[in-house]
Amino acid sequence: MDTPIDTWEILLRLGTAAALAGILGIDRELRRKTMGLRTFMLVSVGTALFALLGSELAMNYGSGETERAFVDPSRVLQGIAAGIGLIAMGGVLHRDDRVRGATTGASVWVVGAIGTACGFGYYPHAAAATAIAVMILVVLALAERLLHRIVRRD
Repeated sequence: MDTPIDTWEILLRLGTAAALAGILGIDRELRRKTMGLRTFMLVSVGTALFALLGSELAMNYGSGETERAFVDPSRVLQGIAAGIGLIAMGGVLHRDDRVRGATTGASVWVVGAIGTACGFGYYPHAAAATAIAVMILVVLALAERLLHRIVRRD
């Protein structure tokens, strides 16, 4: 039987998931979106916990290969991706031939992936995804505004 993940590592994984999601959640909060800081942090911590549980089960369930085959961490990933997709769609509204909230919905999905990476202990992956997502949400939002101003002048 493998060694279980110690308490400090569990706290590090969950805390990192919350902190990285908080970075993205602040952007959504400042823009007064339907899902913001607390939602993002909770989604990320929740997915991190599911990943941690999947890791623990895979390490500790049963003594043989047959038993371990039933506890496959890739199944945890599939469940998280599908579940977070449903939550993300909750923020998307379709009204008057316009779709609203798609970026927030996609952000929730990314936050779920970031939390999952933290839960499995893949901190560099989570940090890189957070940095890229911040660039998309902040830098590209500024570029979009500038582009809209230029197009309106013509």
